[in-house]
Amino acid sequence: MKFTWSWLNDFIIPKGTPQDLAQRLTESGTETQVSDLYAGLAEFEIGQIKSITPHPNAHSLNLCTVNTSKGSVTVVCGASNLRLGMWGVLMRPGQYLPGDNIPLAPTTIRGIESPGMLCSEKELNLEGIFYSSSSEGILEIPENSPIKDTLYPLLPKDWLFDSEVTTNRGDLMSVFGIARELVALEVAQWRDPIWPNPLCQAVSLDTVSVPEIHITTSLCLQFHMARVQQDPQRPYRAPAWVNRRLRDIHKSLSQDVVNGLTYYTHSFGTPFHVFDAQTLSPPLVLECLSTETSFLALTQGETPGEPIHLSPGMLVLKDQKNVLTLSGILGGETSKYQPSSTTLYIEAAEFDAKTISLAGQKLRLMTSARRVFERGIDGRNLKEHLIQALKWMGFSQINLYTARSPNPNVQREISLSVNYFVKFTGCTVLTAREMSRRLTCLGFEVRTALEPTESGEHNEILTVTPPPWRKDIEGAPDLIEEILRFKGWYQEVPFTAPLLSCIPPLSLLQMHIQQGRTYLMHQGLGEAVTWSFISAHKAKEFSDIDSSSLKEMTLINPISQDMAVMRPSILPNLVDLALWHAHKHLQVQGRFEGGPVFFTGHPKGQKTVMSGVLPERLPPAWGRQDYFSFFHLKQLVNGLCMLWGEAPRYIEAQLPWMHPGQCAHIWIKDVCIGFMGKIHPRLTEEYPLMAFEVDPAQYPLPFAPKLSISPLQPIEKDLSFFLDKGSIGDFLYAFKQQDSELIEVCLVDCFKKEGRTSISIRCTFQPQHRSWSGEEIHHRLELLVGWAYKNGASLRGNALFSHLLS
Repeated sequence: MKFTWSWLNDFIIPKGTPQDLAQRLTESGTETQVSDLYAGLAEFEIGQIKSITPHPNAHSLNLCTVNTSKGSVTVVCGASNLRLGMWGVLMRPGQYLPGDNIPLAPTTIRGIESPGMLCSEKELNLEGIFYSSSSEGILEIPENSPIKDTLYPLLPKDWLFDSEVTTNRGDLMSVFGIARELVALEVAQWRDPIWPNPLCQAVSLDTVSVPEIHITTSLCLQFHMARVQQDPQRPYRAPAWVNRRLRDIHKSLSQDVVNGLTYYTHSFGTPFHVFDAQTLSPPLVLECLSTETSFLALTQGETPGEPIHLSPGMLVLKDQKNVLTLSGILGGETSKYQPSSTTLYIEAAEFDAKTISLAGQKLRLMTSARRVFERGIDGRNLKEHLIQALKWMGFSQINLYTARSPNPNVQREISLSVNYFVKFTGCTVLTAREMSRRLTCLGFEVRTALEPTESGEHNEILTVTPPPWRKDIEGAPDLIEEILRFKGWYQEVPFTAPLLSCIPPLSLLQMHIQQGRTYLMHQGLGEAVTWSFISAHKAKEFSDIDSSSLKEMTLINPISQDMAVMRPSILPNLVDLALWHAHKHLQVQGRFEGGPVFFTGHPKGQKTVMSGVLPERLPPAWGRQDYFSFFHLKQLVNGLCMLWGEAPRYIEAQLPWMHPGQCAHIWIKDVCIGFMGKIHPRLTEEYPLMAFEVDPAQYPLPFAPKLSISPLQPIEKDLSFFLDKGSIGDFLYAFKQQDSELIEVCLVDCFKKEGRTSISIRCTFQPQHRSWSGEEIHHRLELLVGWAYKNGASLRGNALFSHLLS
């Protein structure tokens, strides 16, 4: 629901700024945003025309030199009201016209470049703002105006409101309804005393025949049809300010009669529909369809109308030839109003809101009429609104026919006790008197009475009659909502902490999965979540299931052929993810996933596994090797399994989807819990990928101690030794045992020189409690070098530790 500040001020005198009123509406349950209506025109310049010369290549165009505060510019203009010395509005390239999403670009018109344009009042949507300007041609700024550098200071201050009206608040689907809500919330007062009851009941009409109308359904609550004559020489013209206001709220304009009725509808919330009398073939019938029917919809803007297939149960108005309207939603092309029409029929009706909503949902049609009708309109004075709208538009001879009169309003009374209010909300600060005052402000009629209780005390009872325009009020909870939203949504309700629910403990498998996720993420792998379905081709490539099991795992109605089989392995999806990054020339990251895989079509034929895929070349990161080998993968799987209880053993395996000679089964005691190794190159398009897949449910061992991960950065230092005796492996194993915070010793280089074995190793230290100083790091290295010297290894090429060798 959109409206402007000036439009709202036709009804009320506000007691605050536009922002204050928008905030008050939001607090009361109708989220509202407000913005400056003319903010888009802030940069448009005011300029004076200093010279006008004919265009050398076009008789109807001129070259106009316009002086502005930023200098002179020559533009091409074809307006008929050009004259020397007049002031106009200059639009520069890159600026936008109101309602246009395409910026102005420098153009060449008949061989002459035009770096801008002089704008008309219609293009700027300022019709009626400058009353001294010409209705044709460019906008002329009056000479008595306080000339400024830009247009914005000359414009009236106005704001655009955009309210998200909830589906139960049909009374807010008009400017009058918004005004009534603001008056009820005590942030405005009526501008004129007649506005709460704007219509006169005494209406005198000429009795002239109108088309015969038959209503065959109870889903039409009331129906009125007015007939008016229009002089073809003097047709109705919608005032410029009416069209401007409709464009301000982004309404598309149509014929003048339709625009005038649209304006009235948006003001008071009473929808109308206009027919061309010459196109009708009476009698007219309003009915609920019993068979499928085709209907040619009304043209929307520049989009031609399309045939719509209507289903049984939808409300339509038809004549002897065609379906004229889809009642409450959309008009038809065959009976639409034409400017040349002399006799018009204007319909005002009230329909069952639920029927309109269901029809719109089924046809996927959302129109302004549907938004109003499906929320429910206030049909009390529908006929009077029709007469007032036509008289406001200037039609003097009005003939009215009522095909169905409205049912008399049934007074609905709802009881609300103060004790129930307190029990329902926990709010004890509101008295019955304050509740009654708030409901009265909102239009409710309230009576208060005392009722004795079993404890001997008296309980106050409010007997409330909702106003006719609030059809959404059905019970005591609705009244409580109205009372609380009066001062802002539930600001007066005390906070109550929710009851803590008992969370069941995790199963052993869930704990394995949770601990495994934490461990793998700390190792630099990112978690992925992929589909549980793959293609049949990939299911065969990455598993050894037989044809019968594969058939059981095939979906009857798959989303696509690429997702036709329940996955027997997670690896195909992770491989596809890695290859997608490689094809996009992006860095391939290590990824893992914990989720279900399937081995039969039986409901119990699944298990939960953890799988991971890593590239052989890892992205650079602090404290790790760039190259990821089979042995690094073994170290990763070791850590994962040790987290669950014990390091596994590995037995060479031959799996069709794994690289021969670089694949192993993972065993815990006598149970095979998975596999690891390098994926076969034919499945990875020669891109080297390492993978593992383990089944945590097959791990029967108890948990190992909690994994301790230091928040401090590891420290790497390189050392080189001449190793004169013993094996390299024994030396490195013993070397690592000399410092508890030396977490890794990696052999970087090894070669023979002068009959001696030269090795280079990378030592990774992991501080646990605090960062180390340079002296502490040097001292630890000094101890390690000293140990190596005593065990047959001499330091190579480092003068810092030469004193240890003497």
